[in-house]
Amino acid sequence: MAEALFKAKLPPDIEVSSAGIAALVGAPADPLAVEVMREHGSDISAHRGRQVVLPFLTGADLILGLDQTHTSGLLRQYPVLRGRVHKLLQWRSNADVADPFGQDKAAFQRAYEHIDWGVDDWVQRIGPGKRAV
Repeated sequence: MAEALFKAKLPPDIEVSSAGIAALVGAPADPLAVEVMREHGSDISAHRGRQVVLPFLTGADLILGLDQTHTSGLLRQYPVLRGRVHKLLQWRSNADVADPFGQDKAAFQRAYEHIDWGVDDWVQRIGPGKRAV
């Protein structure tokens, strides 16, 4: 969801990609995520899961995690990324975005709303020519 929102709100010269710590490589987005995004005007049906690996991350200027577990885990595993890893909701009391996986559509809608807030906050701060993941 975050990748699609960033791509919709940032200039096309800013590269945006997503990957997950526990992503099922090649798996499509959850059908409820696809449904919620479609209701908000985005089609993520072509999305396929990708695993976070260091070569993918080292080229990024900004790496955003949805919760403290993600950001802390990345920094423990890859301390070289310090200064580039932040939480999506850093400017919203540094809150976590709850993972809706395995939950009902309402949980996906809440996640969408929180992600959208965080994306808006970061879009205001990202300069031209940056690569965000």
